[in-house]
Amino acid sequence: MTNEDFIRTHLLPSASDIARIRRIIRSNSEPPPDIAQALNNIDSEIARYDAEIARGLGDLPSLKQARESLQSYHDDCLSLLSPVRRLPLEILTEIFALR
Repeated sequence: MTNEDFIRTHLLPSASDIARIRRIIRSNSEPPPDIAQALNNIDSEIARYDAEIARGLGDLPSLKQARESLQSYHDDCLSLLSPVRRLPLEILTEIFALR
């Protein structure tokens, strides 16, 4: 399996995926109901990239870049599950108004 095959056969977030998640992060919207499953899938993909990098197969810079992209997307998705996002907007407004 070449590096190009590996990258093509595993999911990388598209620009629209990244934009969608970042839009939700900036809003006070509920996270998508399937976010936990998405995080599991991303974790699996990151592990696959780590394995390819460790074996030294393929184009190492491309694999590292793809892995970093997945990690960034994972971190964005994970922030959607942050406990502070469950606080009502009114409470957050009061907290920051007191500063």
